[in-house]
Amino acid sequence: MNLTIIPSDDAVYIDGVCVTGIPLSEMFAGIHAVQWYDTYGSVEFSCSHDDEKQPNQSITELTTNMLSAVELYTQKVAEDARLKAEADAAIAAAVATSRAKTEIPTV
Repeated sequence: MNLTIIPSDDAVYIDGVCVTGIPLSEMFAGIHAVQWYDTYGSVEFSCSHDDEKQPNQSITELTTNMLSAVELYTQKVAEDARLKAEADAAIAAAVATSRAKTEIPTV
């Protein structure tokens, strides 16, 4: 799994698919991004104007917060799919109702 977490954007990417709107800022304070490539990765730290930027840190395992971000991503994908299915069903019902009202009776 390739994973990118960008806390300031509230964004998680898994294998190139982005989900936004995941509250990450507090969970990843001081971190600009996390990159994970199946078995290794790195943490990129934020840089404030007053401080010198910390060098990137190599990692060989995902932390609890990183795994939590993956779980939040999975939940958001499932919720978005559920909402899309509901919207599609509502549209289909509206179209069917509209067609039923506009059908010309056969004589």
